Amino acid sequence: MDHSADKALIETGGGSSLEQSFCQCVLDGRLPPLVHDAAEHIESAKLPATPFRVGAHLSSPIILADGQIYSTEPDPTLRETDLQKLEVVARHTARRIDLRRQAERNAQLEKCARSSASSRFLHVKAINKSSMEK
Repeated sequence: MDHSADKALIETGGGSSLEQSFCQCVLDGRLPPLVHDAAEHIESAKLPATPFRVGAHLSSPIILADGQIYSTEPDPTLRETDLQKLEVVARHTARRIDLRRQAERNAQLEKCARSSASSRFLHVKAINKSSMEK
């Protein structure tokens, strides 16, 4: 992300109102919970402006047994352990993404290697055929 190192990307206390958040867009049904590129939804979901480009976005509301949506209001009961649990999920997600990307890179390299080997075989075959015709 490109921004000036001497200025915070989002200032403390800054941001939009809840009604203008991506989370609210998901709750309202204006935005699906899984977005591959938020730019594709800007107009249709009436997404709020952000100080940076939002690419992929995941959102899963926490809905309690009584139907209340949790965490749309300030919650002084949140603790460091809650953050640590979220960080575990984030690290697990990062590992899964890394594994998928590595598998995609390996598949691409294998495809290139097969293509290269195939073209070398065709080249050798063409050379052998032209030598035999002489």
